[in-house]
Amino acid sequence: MKFLNSEILLCNPDNMSEEFKIIHKEVVGKVEISVNMQIHNLKADEVTVCENITARLFGSIQKKLILKKGSKVFLHGVLFGDVKNEGGELHVF
Repeated sequence: MKFLNSEILLCNPDNMSEEFKIIHKEVVGKVEISVNMQIHNLKADEVTVCENITARLFGSIQKKLILKKGSKVFLHGVLFGDVKNEGGELHVF
């Protein structure tokens, strides 16, 4: 995944010492999230959220969502495929 020109840093309200990257540009393809992140225009085929990472996702996942141990995903959108949960949390709105 590439970070585009619209990258913003924001503090995590759950833990003010952690930062969130906020991406407003369209994100497509196979995505691995390894930092706390909020994506506003997700159109991914597959998303992997690494251990102990929090992701807020607005958009769609076409094939698979993989949650590693301790990860948290807040999906505001649609998941058309499968979830592989290896010890994370998934919240769908």
